[in-house]
Amino acid sequence: MQGVAGSIRVAALDIDGTLTERRGAARLDVCSIAVARLLNALRVTTILMTGNSLPVAVGLGVYLGLEGPVVAENGCVALVGGERVHICSGRPPESLVRRVMELGFRPSWQNEYRYHEYSLIPVRREPSVVEKASDIVEREGYRAIWSGYALHIQPPGGGKARGVGEVLERIGAGWSEVLAVGDGENDVEVLARAGYSGAPGDASEQAKRVAKLVARSPGARGTLEIIQRVLGGGPAPAC
Repeated sequence: MQGVAGSIRVAALDIDGTLTERRGAARLDVCSIAVARLLNALRVTTILMTGNSLPVAVGLGVYLGLEGPVVAENGCVALVGGERVHICSGRPPESLVRRVMELGFRPSWQNEYRYHEYSLIPVRREPSVVEKASDIVEREGYRAIWSGYALHIQPPGGGKARGVGEVLERIGAGWSEVLAVGDGENDVEVLARAGYSGAPGDASEQAKRVAKLVARSPGARGTLEIIQRVLGGGPAPAC
């Protein structure tokens, strides 16, 4: 990793599967605190990039001690320097959402706090149902994003890379200065564009193929491993 650490100014981190105990889990790993403290000690600006709603993501950042920008709703909305930035416009029609739900989905409790997306959770984890729902959404001119946790239906113009790119422009940083860590299909476009990228050991195959470094450990422990290997900074707080 010689020469990499000095060129990294920004860490773009997914939340679910990247700061949680493992992929598919919603519970934070204690290592997520070690991740936050190490990045703060290294004076690296952290961007949380997530499919979660903005209030949930901002609240999590506050409690972890990460005060950098937040990209939420898979790139449709961001918070930068206290300013809310809308990258997407409008919201998919409820009639489309109802059609998808009839295939076997239930609404996420976070939908009430979303500006542009709808998040739908499959009642049964059947890939064919997700594929069929995605086809319906995309034929109607909207975007379907599978996060590994839920199917997100959003207007055109979103995506995590679009949201992170908007933030980078506002803070005066470039993609070459970014270390991105993510585990899901919805992280792939950011992992591909970042100057350096990593995936936890239990990440999706798509994320592993694109990431420059794949950790041995899952979830937040894998994320901590990646940051230590890429950025150094001495031992992180024990977790």
